[in-house]
Amino acid sequence: MRLLQSLRYRQITYYSFEFEQIEVEAFSSCAPVFQKDKYRHAKIPDDVLDCVFYLYKTHEDAKQSARQGGTGFLIALTSELYPSESYLYAVTNKHVVLSNNVIRINKLGGGFDIFETDPCEWYSDSNPYDLAVYPALP
Repeated sequence: MRLLQSLRYRQITYYSFEFEQIEVEAFSSCAPVFQKDKYRHAKIPDDVLDCVFYLYKTHEDAKQSARQGGTGFLIALTSELYPSESYLYAVTNKHVVLSNNVIRINKLGGGFDIFETDPCEWYSDSNPYDLAVYPALP
């Protein structure tokens, strides 16, 4: 996968993040009601900014680089069964994917790719940390 080959690898753990408690208002198509919660907001570490993607509400917003939405970053995990293969994941804040689930990734040679996701397919633990992970990007 060409995208994986362009990424610089470094181990990122829970301790790589700085967390700040903020109040977030969000509406989710996965939840029955509008919710207002306090989350521990995770700041993306500066040295992984080359792996950033953008999140938008719609495909058209992503295509036009609308000034709304959120950001996240890509990580690659090496397969335990097949060590020569890696799996790519998108990581962002949970409150962002509740209303922005179209991913735009800029290509190294110019241009971009757009991937539409379902907010219910993002994995988010029920802990107080505002993180969400989307598995196995193409």
